[in-house]
Amino acid sequence: MNHRLPNQPVGAPAYDSPTSPVSNPIPPISPELQLLLACASTGPDIAVASQKLDWERFFNLAKGHGLLPLAYVALNRNQGNQSAPDHEIKRLRNAFYLNSARVLAGREQLSQLLKALHAAGVGAVPLKGIDLAMKLYGDENLRAVGDIDILIPHAMRERASAALAELDYRPLAIPTAQARITQSYSHHDVFVGDRGRAVVELHWSFAPSNLAVDPDMETIWGRTQPEHFDGAVCQRLDKMDLAFFLCVHGSKHHWRRLAWLADLLRLPGQSALEWPDAWHDCQARGYGRMMRLQLWLLHLLFDAPLPASVLERIGNDRRCVALARYVVKTLDDEIFDPNQNSLQIIAFDAAVRDRLSESLRVAGGSLVAATRVYGALMLSPRRGSNAAADPTQKAG
Repeated sequence: MNHRLPNQPVGAPAYDSPTSPVSNPIPPISPELQLLLACASTGPDIAVASQKLDWERFFNLAKGHGLLPLAYVALNRNQGNQSAPDHEIKRLRNAFYLNSARVLAGREQLSQLLKALHAAGVGAVPLKGIDLAMKLYGDENLRAVGDIDILIPHAMRERASAALAELDYRPLAIPTAQARITQSYSHHDVFVGDRGRAVVELHWSFAPSNLAVDPDMETIWGRTQPEHFDGAVCQRLDKMDLAFFLCVHGSKHHWRRLAWLADLLRLPGQSALEWPDAWHDCQARGYGRMMRLQLWLLHLLFDAPLPASVLERIGNDRRCVALARYVVKTLDDEIFDPNQNSLQIIAFDAAVRDRLSESLRVAGGSLVAATRVYGALMLSPRRGSNAAADPTQKAG
């Protein structure tokens, strides 16, 4: 398969191969996105498009996709090849060091949280973020840092909340009616601190219940292994469970950020993680199309090698191919709107499931959840003294 390099014409088909399962070409992608894909890849060198790049747009795309650190490292490494103007390298360098400062603070914060949870007798698995960056990139500064996500056993929610309260974290304020509805299908609790500390999310599952993703968390916890993070005792997921989590997480967010695919490229031993093993594992769990979509996106965007049998299976899944086209179109958007059209969200979540019964369950559950939350928002006070007392309501 021929991956279109950044210096190819923008109007040319993005990917073309006689063995490709796609009957129609993937939508053309911008030169800025092409360059960003090259920066996020695991290859040693990149090339800059011969046509003029919109560097402001490139910066915004890199920021939105969580790839500013990788963009800086890749372009700075190729600076002698006139890969980017000096002032753009400087701008990316500033963003890189700003992220590094956040990483340093976040690392200390995560260590403190893990020590507190361990002291309270709560098992904890760091998810994504700094711990994942260290495992996958070998350098936590190469991954954009954000919230701190920690997996805990569901039975330990109250104990974990008390441990965080001792560190002056408090639950995120949500209007009471909306909070009751959200908690009925949520898979995590959100905590905020002061002094500029990162938001903390304590997860007890991989996805909200309305998405009908029902992993056997007891079995997953049974496969975890002990490890240490900066002197703190914690747990790590089994290799296959980590691959499954990353697959579910990306699918849950419709693969709107390239950083999630970049993570998958760097899974330990990815060339033989043995995607067939991960494939069969997801098939057995009932999430085959989620895995097919993930693998197809990695193949399309990063030339990740796949066995012929897997490509054939993807080619026979027309819905998977259509979902990939949709994802590629959204990757070129500079504005990342988490509140995109609700029906589009529900349609994607339903389409990515293997069986009609699962799709109907997802669609029904998501429609009910969205309707209940919308109703709670409409009924919540918006004006007058009640609104003023509610810090979650925006002025005006």
